[in-house]
Amino acid sequence: MTDSTGYSVRIFMPSGDSRGLRIIEKSQWTGQGVAFPRAHLSGFQDIDELKRSGVYILWGPDESVDVEDMPQVYIGESDQLLKRLQQHDKKKDFWKECIAFSTKDHSLNSGHLRYLEAKLINFAKESARCTLVNETTPQVPILTRAEEADMEAYLKNIHECLPFLGMTFFEKPGPKASSPPMYRLTSNGIQAQGYEDTEGFIVCSGSTAVKEDAVSISKSGSKHNYISVFREELRRKGVLEESGSVLKLKKDYFFKTPSAASCVLLARSSNGLTAWKDDNGKTLRQIRQENTP
Repeated sequence: MTDSTGYSVRIFMPSGDSRGLRIIEKSQWTGQGVAFPRAHLSGFQDIDELKRSGVYILWGPDESVDVEDMPQVYIGESDQLLKRLQQHDKKKDFWKECIAFSTKDHSLNSGHLRYLEAKLINFAKESARCTLVNETTPQVPILTRAEEADMEAYLKNIHECLPFLGMTFFEKPGPKASSPPMYRLTSNGIQAQGYEDTEGFIVCSGSTAVKEDAVSISKSGSKHNYISVFREELRRKGVLEESGSVLKLKKDYFFKTPSAASCVLLARSSNGLTAWKDDNGKTLRQIRQENTP
């Protein structure tokens, strides 16, 4: 969702608390974001930025899954943001954080809001990096060509702001900007390849994974049980699918670390720094050491 054009993002913290209310603005954009922890919502009666119409994202840990990389997320829209968020505060238990986007010139109408909501839900589904709480997927409404172009530009600006708040669950691997060093994982009859990215480690589509979980991660209560749960989530989302005696990755997929990737592919605890190797047999750890002055 990003290009090579430079831009600046300004994050203002009215209370001086970097974990409290944050107002996000981007250069050459009339949009505005407001991020805050749920615990602060009760004190926001006079926040002008929440008295507008806009779209919002709620997220928090999925306690039923207990996988850090797979938060629960709800996406919505409202012509009265504060009122809707107060309703969610009473009825939805899972969320811990919120970010809402509106415009300083009040230019978002109901069609724009439904377009943004539907697109963001689709992005979350395509990335497969969160568990959507939304029960339905709304249809993308038909806008005029000019309005659609405006909303696509608005979405691009949202995507460029979210990483500054630690929100990466909408991101999916795009075209590689160059030819990064590739690393391979070959073990237990599987073959995988991937590369390091600024966000983490990307495993390439077509890579294979061990089909059955190792006993050490499948036991309830095991300290490595999260690997089994993560694998099951990826299977449920269609990221990993059965292919004969193995599982196959159906799309390029982000992992936070090389170890997270190798654990999922090998279905057991694994150190990615030694599991991933280049074509000369050097481990990722050795490559890093060689590249360190």
